[in-house]
Amino acid sequence: MGNIVRRLEEEDKDSAWTEQNKEVERNPIYKFADLSCSGKLINAYRKGGVVAVQEIARREIQPYLKNGGKGAHVSKLDYIKWMRAKEAAKSVILICLIILSVLQ
Repeated sequence: MGNIVRRLEEEDKDSAWTEQNKEVERNPIYKFADLSCSGKLINAYRKGGVVAVQEIARREIQPYLKNGGKGAHVSKLDYIKWMRAKEAAKSVILICLIILSVLQ
């Protein structure tokens, strides 16, 4: 079983990077800032500073935001569910790392 885990690790070394690059192509939000330190917000900041970035945020990013940028109410129950799911994910990762270290 240890060999299978090692083989999967070797095959997946660049998969996270590849997936991020695919996401840049699929998701239009990355036109504002991408992994290569470019995009509309980065260029605006270089040319016009914070004021230019704020203007683009008001004008162009608003449709990407929840409720048109007006936000949303998150109930206490939804917040607790989100926090527990986040903690559970950390636990799973920790268990996997422990198992991998034992197998090596």
